[in-house]
Amino acid sequence: MKFRVILILFFASYVPEIHSQQLALERLTIDEGLSQGMIFDMLQTRDGFLWIATKDGLNRYDGYNFKTWSHNSGNPFSLANNTVTALFEDSQSRLWIGMKEEDLQLFDRKTDRFYHFHLPILLNKGTQLEYDIRQIAEDASGNIWVVNRGGGVFRLSLPDEWKNALPDTPEPGSLATLKQVLFPVLQPSEPGAIEEFQAILTAQDGSI
Repeated sequence: MKFRVILILFFASYVPEIHSQQLALERLTIDEGLSQGMIFDMLQTRDGFLWIATKDGLNRYDGYNFKTWSHNSGNPFSLANNTVTALFEDSQSRLWIGMKEEDLQLFDRKTDRFYHFHLPILLNKGTQLEYDIRQIAEDASGNIWVVNRGGGVFRLSLPDEWKNALPDTPEPGSLATLKQVLFPVLQPSEPGAIEEFQAILTAQDGSI
C-alpha cells in the first residue's frame, strides 16, 4: 500500500511534464545488490543517498552500488538485528531506524556506529510485548517520536551536547529522556483487546 501511494503522488506531481519528457525507471533487485526483496520503508536523506529498510539488513544506494549493514554479534555498535521496519532523518541529519523485535536505533554515519535505545514496552499485567516500530517523527522542539504497533507511542529527548558528538556507549538511553505518551482511549469492544498504533503526523505548527 505504501508503494501505491508513492506512485500516485509522483504522477500527480508530474502530470504537466509527462508529455514533455520521458521518464526513466530503474529496477533494483537482489541481482543489483539489494540484500533482500521484502522492503518495509525507504528514505532519501539530504545528502542524496537512498536508504532501504529490508527484512535482511539496512541498505544504502548511491545511484550505482549498494552498501549493506547487518547484525554482528561481536560488535556492540552494530545493527541490533536484521529486520529494519522504519527510517527517519531528523533536523540534525541523524538517521533513526525502527526495528522488528528490537530497540530503536540511531546510526552515526560519521563513525559507522549504531546506538540502541530500549523502549519500555509493557502490557497492563507486566507482560512484555514484542517490538514492531512502524514510524519515527520529530516535533518542533527536536523530540523524537516513536510509534510501536502494539506497544504505544514514545517521546525521546536527547541532550544538547549530542549535537556535537554521541557518547561512547552502545546503549546511551540512560543519558537521554524517554517517556511513553498516553492517550485517552475508549473501552475496548472485546475483553482483552489491545490498542494498536500505526502512524503519526507532524502538523505545520510542529505539533504531533
